[in-house]
Amino acid sequence: MLPLDQMGLPRPRNVHVDGPSGIRPVCESRPVWVRRGAAGGPAAGRGDDAIRISGDPTKPGMYVVRNTFPAGRIGTPHFHDQDRYITVLKGTWWVSLGPESDSGDPNKMIPMKAGSYVFHPANGHHFDGTKSEEAMVQIIGMGPVTTTRVKPAGGTAQR
Repeated sequence: MLPLDQMGLPRPRNVHVDGPSGIRPVCESRPVWVRRGAAGGPAAGRGDDAIRISGDPTKPGMYVVRNTFPAGRIGTPHFHDQDRYITVLKGTWWVSLGPESDSGDPNKMIPMKAGSYVFHPANGHHFDGTKSEEAMVQIIGMGPVTTTRVKPAGGTAQR
């Protein structure tokens, strides 16, 4: 059975115990949601929020993050150097997968409603985002992970 923080369930409320058994429930009052663009990083000005549930995508080992994207936020084509496993927790998250995603054409996106699962294989080109409503996704993967943008002409640029 998967640990609680990997099941895609809502965050438990009012649980503050890190027991000796290694069970680590995460509640709303413990982790801090951060505006990812606040520090002028790659997400600056995008308005999306993130929280690290477990681990750190910039360090070796498994990580679990939850990202909330405001309505109307569509990213650019890119890929990651590690597999990523995504569950849509809230709203509709739109995705375009495979070589055809390199165009960045939002008409090639398909809707993934709450409860949907998406697998991004390492080096699999894609882009994703929201259209008319906010969405929250939970991403599980192994760090460190690198994201590389795909230029429309087929080239790449690190981000």
